[in-house]
Order: sequence, then C-alpha cells, then structure tokens
Amino acid sequence: MLRSFATYERMMSDQTGACRRQRRATTCFVGAAIVSFLLAGCGGEGYTTVPVSGRVTLDGSPLADVGLVFVPIAKDKDNPNVGPGSLGKTDAQGRFTLQTVNGEDGAVPTEHVVRMSLAPDASEVQSPDDAVPEAPVASPRSSRKLSLPRHARDGSLHFQVPSEGTDQADFDLVSKEAAETLPR
Repeated sequence: MLRSFATYERMMSDQTGACRRQRRATTCFVGAAIVSFLLAGCGGEGYTTVPVSGRVTLDGSPLADVGLVFVPIAKDKDNPNVGPGSLGKTDAQGRFTLQTVNGEDGAVPTEHVVRMSLAPDASEVQSPDDAVPEAPVASPRSSRKLSLPRHARDGSLHFQVPSEGTDQADFDLVSKEAAETLPR
C-alpha cells in the first residue's frame, strides 16, 4: 500500500507540473495576443500615419540603442481602434524614425504613451531573455553604467503626434544624479 501511494503521489505531481507548464504557456500566449492586439489595433484600415522622427538625450548627451514604443491612446469610446502602435530605435546620435508595427512609416496622429528601453550590446545577448535588460547597460563611451529614468520606462511619458507629422519628437531625459544637482 505504501509503495502504491508513493507511486500515485509521484504520478500526480508529474501531472501537476505538466498542468503548470501548460497554464504558463497559455498565459504567455494570451499575454502576447493582448499586447499584439493593443499595438496593432483591431481593423488595420481607416487610419492614417504621418512621419515621426526625433532624438533622445540623457543629460544633454545623445543616447544610442534606445528602443521606443509609441502606443496610441483611444479618446473616442465609440472608436477604440485608432490604429497600430509604432516602434523606433535610436542611432549613435540619438536620432530615431518611427515605423508602425504593420511596417508603415510613421505613427497615427493622436496622443501616444511612450516607453523606452536600453538595448544591450548584441555580443551580450545569448538568449531571448537577455534582449530586455533589467540592469543598467554599460555606455560604450565610458565605464559608467547607464539607466533610463523611471518615467521613460514606465509609460508615464506621453507625446502628441500632430496631424502633419513631426521631426521634433525629442525626449531630453535627465538622470537621477543630474536631477539632484538642479536648482529647485
């Protein structure tokens, strides 16, 4: 009896682990579907895009390899599909140009929530989990570690894309250290 009970417990724990793995995979899939839906919108037609470019600096210096995500905000409850989100990545001068998640140039002319993240050096990426750094990234110009201010990462930045587009979607970020030295 003892032996069969131990076998039964082991069998049940294997099934429970399989259920957890299945539940985790389902949760990841549903999460990815929701994010894709929010970025891509419902229909894909009925929206226009305008050219958007700009620059990201930290304490006055250009930031390279910053990923930007622009998520349009639906203001009309009768039409929640304002269009797809847009993505960009800064170059060595901190400049970026947006492209929609559908591959079109620009962004939808409306207010957007903006999120930024520092991209790691390609030589540091060994798995997909390494692609989104949680720790500060070393600056190629110095041994100092860079990290974006929290408001650049948490979605509290907003940007209004004008109906004619813009080449001045500029974000002048201030580090925590520099902010502490500013006069109040």
